[in-house]
Amino acid sequence: HKYESFASPTKTLTSPPSPPSSPPASTTNNNSGLSSSKMAPTPVSITMTTAKWLRTIIGSLPPNPSPELQHFLSSCDRDLTEDIMRRANIMLEAIFPSSIPGEWCIAGSLQTATQMDSIWAEQRTETLKLYYRVLVAMCRAESQTLHSSNLTSLLTNERFHRCMLACSAELVLATHKTVTMMFPTVLGRTRITAFDLSKVIESFVRHEGTLPRQLKRHLNSLEERLLESLAWERGFSMCNSLIVAKPSLGAEINRLGLLAEPMPSLDAIALQQNITAGSLQHPPAPQKHETSS
Repeated sequence: HKYESFASPTKTLTSPPSPPSSPPASTTNNNSGLSSSKMAPTPVSITMTTAKWLRTIIGSLPPNPSPELQHFLSSCDRDLTEDIMRRANIMLEAIFPSSIPGEWCIAGSLQTATQMDSIWAEQRTETLKLYYRVLVAMCRAESQTLHSSNLTSLLTNERFHRCMLACSAELVLATHKTVTMMFPTVLGRTRITAFDLSKVIESFVRHEGTLPRQLKRHLNSLEERLLESLAWERGFSMCNSLIVAKPSLGAEINRLGLLAEPMPSLDAIALQQNITAGSLQHPPAPQKHETSS
């Protein structure tokens, strides 16, 4: 009813949609005399379930690598603990940026900026905890497959870690229903492509057994959206894989300019954050720019 009212300008919404009716009496089990004890989930119950999962399962974890994860990191060709922690801090700052004094004037309210900082800090920590939890589960499964604790190939893959952090952040944002950062914003902030993320979602869900059903559905819907549309857009890395699989397509793909840009390095992202901070603290004088053609 509401959709039709917006879709057609000739219709007006004169009254709010009526609430769903109660289940019919026929659902009662007449043989046992007992009604069905399982009620359909409501938006409120779904929100409470996901919030409880984030608060009890994820919130109770430490915001640093567990001893088991540290064992896997130190068992590589070189100890990767510092690399993992540094990357996580840089990428989470990119996803959930802290306010800078120069932004307060733009926002118009110091209190609003402080509140946003508090919200982002909480979600940044929750994302970090979830990332470490799923990462150690993947390492455990991979070590059992390879019969070795040396997972250098996996744990030095920069693209893999960024996808894991993006997936963790997307679940935290979905749990909090953060409308100020809707998908696919997280892709741009982690500098990964839709096709990159689509390759990690299934494994992420499989290795986090406590994930609520609603969040699994959220990731599944993202995966469908990624594979149906986003992954095929210009510069979203699907064509990079097509060239490997079908070298004969290389000339056409290059002619159309469909290849994805190289993924920026971690140092480049950290430098960009520092430049942004400096430019906001010392905003440049306004200049006149000619309109581009």
